[in-house]
Amino acid sequence: MKKKAEQILHQVGLSSVEAVRLFYTQVCLHKGLPFEAKIPNRATVRAIEDATKRKTSRATNIDDILND
Repeated sequence: MKKKAEQILHQVGLSSVEAVRLFYTQVCLHKGLPFEAKIPNRATVRAIEDATKRKTSRATNIDDILND
């Protein structure tokens, strides 16, 4: 993961040290994480797993969705 992240940072002209400094700056400015961090509930985890496994249903119109 580190190597992949460093490749991406290099593409935008940042070193990993500069990226960490920017992250810390944003943490201080936001007084917390500069993005929303959530632990998904069971229903969300199940929906993600179903979508990944393609266990989802398709609707052809809005009535199909509302009647589901």
